[in-house]
Amino acid sequence: MLKIYAYPIIMKLTKYLMLVPALALTVSFANAGEYKVMQKQYKAPVEECVFRDYEFQLDGFMAGLAAVRNRAIPPGIGGGVGATYYFLRYFGLGVEAWWTGSKHRYTEQNFSGIFQIRYPICSWNLAPYLLVGGGANLDGRNYGNVQVGAGVEWRPWRHLGFFTDGRGVIVSRANSFGLIRGGVRIIF
Repeated sequence: MLKIYAYPIIMKLTKYLMLVPALALTVSFANAGEYKVMQKQYKAPVEECVFRDYEFQLDGFMAGLAAVRNRAIPPGIGGGVGATYYFLRYFGLGVEAWWTGSKHRYTEQNFSGIFQIRYPICSWNLAPYLLVGGGANLDGRNYGNVQVGAGVEWRPWRHLGFFTDGRGVIVSRANSFGLIRGGVRIIF
């Protein structure tokens, strides 16, 4: 009697066991679709310019003073510090202080404000610039001056650059001299 009752259960079980692989094959063929090769497209990273629209810079530099028309200001070597804020990529305002001395123990102290116009060449990390400004020379005989010059900045990294520039410092008709600077610029 056991055989008679077990036979219908085995038949139902066999039917269900056969149904599962059949459904799996049907689903896999129904989902196969057309064969396509999918390629992932990579975009080259966009190189950003190291000269930003808004930046603050701190400078440390060596300076060389060359007298042009007078003997009152002898040539000398010194250094200084500066700070510049670029409120647009091309225009900046700065302040600087520099000191030079010569073998005659003469010290030239200058404090000035500068307006700079630069043109960044992003592919070379280079920025030529023009500057104009005014300041005060303090060496016992206090007098004002006007400064006009040009320079270039090379920035191998986003936050560090090197610069050199030259300028004419016009004190009066008889007192004019040239200033050549070279230094390091830290950018924030």
